[in-house]
Order: sequence, then C-alpha cells, then structure tokens
Amino acid sequence: MEPFSFGERRVGVEEFALAYARSKAHLIRTAALITGDDDVAADVVAEVFARVLPRWRAGNVLDLDGYLYRCVVNECISAIRRRRAVEWRPGSTRDHAEQIADYELVAQLLATLKPKVRAMVVLRFFGDLTEAQTAKIVGVPVGTVKSSISRALESLRGSLTKGEVG
Repeated sequence: MEPFSFGERRVGVEEFALAYARSKAHLIRTAALITGDDDVAADVVAEVFARVLPRWRAGNVLDLDGYLYRCVVNECISAIRRRRAVEWRPGSTRDHAEQIADYELVAQLLATLKPKVRAMVVLRFFGDLTEAQTAKIVGVPVGTVKSSISRALESLRGSLTKGEVG
C-alpha cells in the first residue's frame, strides 16, 4: 500500500483530516528514523500538521502529501540542528519494532550520516519513495539524491565491514 500519491490536487478540510489519519503514523515513523527519537518525531509531525492546515485552507498547498513529507523532513533536520547533540540517541520504535529489522543497528548507522543525507536515505529506502520523489521533498536535484545515497551506502557498508558500529 502506497501511503502517498504525490499527485497535484486540491481538496477540502475534510480531506486534510483524512490525510492526517492516513499518514500520521507513517510520517512519525519517518521522522523517528531521521531524528532518532520517537517523542521528537511525534512533536515534529504534530507541529507540521498544525502549520500546514492554515496554508491548506488558504489554497496555498496543491500537493498535500508531498508538502507534508517535505515539511516533516525539513522540521526533522531543524530539530536535529537545534538539539546540537554530539551523539544521536536512537529512540524506540514501539509499534514499529517488528517492521524494522535490527532497529538499533540501523539507527546507529543512520546516526553517522549528516541530517539531510539521513533524510534522503530514510525517504528512499524506508519511505519507499523514488529518487525523484525524494529529490522533490528534500529540495535538491535527482542527481544529488543519487550521488548522496550512493556515498552514504558506501560509507555505511564500510562501517559494517570494519565493525565500527554495534
């Protein structure tokens, strides 16, 4: 099941409420993987929905799902920067533990990446988005997504091979 359509459309407030119900859990999981903290992720998603609603009502948002995704990613990156944490502490995924194999290892590996690159990897592989969708959400060219993810995967493989994680 694909949670987001990325189609150009404009609908009423009722559909905004349906989008909230449909995508809240998926956006929180995405945010948790980016930020490494379930509580921060829930706050980020709530904040994004609260900020987007007035823009949606004013007719300033055509692609609600894509816009929500992009706002969540941007807010996650901002939250990470605001924390200025030297060490990223992975949070628990509670309801999603069974969906993510060896979450602790994945979280530790993701923590080694820069926030924007981490967002790209999470969107591409955990969000099941295309490179084009990821590029649109993060606000970079598709080539940047391809090269950043390629370098990130190489780095992550190296960390696993050398036993630097765990």
